[in-house]
Amino acid sequence: MEDENDQNRSALPTQLEKEGELASIDKNIAHISSTIENVANNAFKSWSEHLEFKAKHADQELKISDRQHKRTSILLFITIAFVFSLLAMAMHKEQYELVKIILGSTLAVAAGAGLTSLLPKKSGK
Repeated sequence: MEDENDQNRSALPTQLEKEGELASIDKNIAHISSTIENVANNAFKSWSEHLEFKAKHADQELKISDRQHKRTSILLFITIAFVFSLLAMAMHKEQYELVKIILGSTLAVAAGAGLTSLLPKKSGK
């Protein structure tokens, strides 16, 4: 009987060790799951912030593009009005050779680097 008690006593520490290991494993699993939950929450928050920043940046880019287009349109309108007024004055004074020169040079400037260099170019995306 004493041998049986010794066996039970020797088995008891191993059972307690196993329970301790199980508690440690359970604690580690709980820690890992909370870490995964925190990482997932932070990833979701970061992704949401990224999308908000991207939408804000796209809106700002659209506003800048609209301003540039408006500026370009105004510049083009002023240039056309100026050329038209020069042509009207030359025709009023019956300077037809001057009208030919104005039209020729205007076409050359518009087709060449004049107006295209004044207009802003978008960088390739």
